[in-house]
Order: sequence, then structure tokens, then C-alpha cells
Amino acid sequence: MITIVGVFDKFAPAQSARNALLVAGFSWRQVQLNPDHEVVPKARTAEPQPGDQSVQTTMGNLVRGLFGVGIRSAHGDLYGAPVRHGDYVLMADTDTEDERAQAEDIMRRYQPVDLSRRQT
Repeated sequence: MITIVGVFDKFAPAQSARNALLVAGFSWRQVQLNPDHEVVPKARTAEPQPGDQSVQTTMGNLVRGLFGVGIRSAHGDLYGAPVRHGDYVLMADTDTEDERAQAEDIMRRYQPVDLSRRQT
């Protein structure tokens, strides 16, 4: 199995890409969007905010979704940073080369963020 990952800076294109994957025949079990709802941006401060627990929960769900319960890896850090930044991470599990290509094509249509070009 290969997991295809797309990072989106807005919820609408992420949700549209998820819906397009489902329409294309991917199952609900194969497609995961984190967070799975639109998040209202908050002002960034050094002090914890009341909603920070939901970000921690989302991060935990993302890492578990990518790598299983309790496993920590560089990939979790790579895709966790966009969620902390306020982005949406869409993952599609694929079993064949055709599914992989189809998932990549669908995500590309909705203009995911190019993480290699993003300034930190």
C-alpha cells in the first residue's frame, strides 16, 4: 500500500479533492482529511489557547492515520507541521499503480501546496 498525501491551505479545495476521490471509487476507509472540518484561524501567541487541545488531537489523529498508533517518524513531523500551520492534509491509501496515479491526478487538480517552495 502507498499513501498519497496532499496539503491544502484552504478547506474547500481539500474537501473537493476528498469528494472527487470518493466519486472516483476510493472508499471512505482509503481517504482521510485532517482536520476534517474548516478551522477558523486564530491569532498566534506564545501562550496556549483554549482550542490548542483540538490541534493536538488532530496531530495525534494524523500521525496514527499515517503510521499506526504510537509510532513517531519524520513523516509525521513533515505533515504535522502543515496542520499546525493551519493547512489541511488529505491522504489516500492506494493498492495499485493505477490507483496511485489516479489519486495523484485528482489531488493535483485542486492545487495542493508545494511544501518544497513554502517558506518556513
